[in-house]
Amino acid sequence: MIEVGSRIRAQRRALGLTLAQLGERSGVSRAMISEIELGRKNPTIRVVYDLARALNTTIADLLDSPASPAVEVIGEGDRQVLVDPESGVERHLLSPALVSRGVHVLLYRIPAGADLGDFPPEPVGVLKHVTLLNGLIEGRVGGEAVTLRAGDSITFPADTEHGGRNPGDAPAEVLIVVQDARHRVR
Repeated sequence: MIEVGSRIRAQRRALGLTLAQLGERSGVSRAMISEIELGRKNPTIRVVYDLARALNTTIADLLDSPASPAVEVIGEGDRQVLVDPESGVERHLLSPALVSRGVHVLLYRIPAGADLGDFPPEPVGVLKHVTLLNGLIEGRVGGEAVTLRAGDSITFPADTEHGGRNPGDAPAEVLIVVQDARHRVR
């Protein structure tokens, strides 16, 4: 289980924000934030993005815990997975050891007909590379529409609104690599 609630609380407190102030900044209700922080509610991917933006951080910083073993093998059943209860979209972290280096390798499983919605802009310096493994995706980057078929890729600065949907009648799997140039290896 991802400890997103405790990470949200820690970041909120580090910024000196009350639940009400975070609610105003994010557009997420104070009650919902409290339930998430206490681990009683599992937030949607969109809610985590809204909170991350309001906390001046990224979704990866709230969801992905760094690890640094010399060799790391992660079985499919051992991945950190966030499932959006509304859309059924699954977000799998494939690279915990790279998080501290500002690199996130993710697998998204998008059910047929599901819409990811629009993700708000990431901070300047975040680059996303998306490869569609199977299925069909209609994407949006800024004001530009992009259609990806199995095997297609797109790379873009993520500091603009972006999103996508699976218009097909079969699930789609998307490999996403996120590089955050603001992170430096220590």
